[in-house]
Amino acid sequence: MEMDAGAHTVHNLYYHVVWIPKYRRHVLEGRVGERARQVIVEVAEKYGYGVDELKVNPDHIHLLVRLEPRHALPDVVRTLKSLTARALFEEFPEIKRHLWNGSLWASGYCVNTVGGLDLEAVRHYIREEQEE
Repeated sequence: MEMDAGAHTVHNLYYHVVWIPKYRRHVLEGRVGERARQVIVEVAEKYGYGVDELKVNPDHIHLLVRLEPRHALPDVVRTLKSLTARALFEEFPEIKRHLWNGSLWASGYCVNTVGGLDLEAVRHYIREEQEE
């Protein structure tokens, strides 16, 4: 199992995070979905989050992210959701109509920790998930 090392830690922290647009609206299609993907990758790079797998579906996002112990998962999710919402609303203001001019994301998210033995199974699931 591959481990990362910090100044005083050795770690292997993977999280499978899923979040949805408000009302599970299909607003992440086409160019909007492509841009959401770009923004997530850009934000992750800026803040030092390791994007292992990422899939943007029309009504939800799957992210397998590798974090350092200094990163608090709720802060990571809040950062990703807020910065993607800001960018998408600026570039695609028409999506607000589908959300009754509200926020882009539902307030919650789903998260699972992923151990080393299950990592490849989660990667495969994210890559191969069928859109409904």
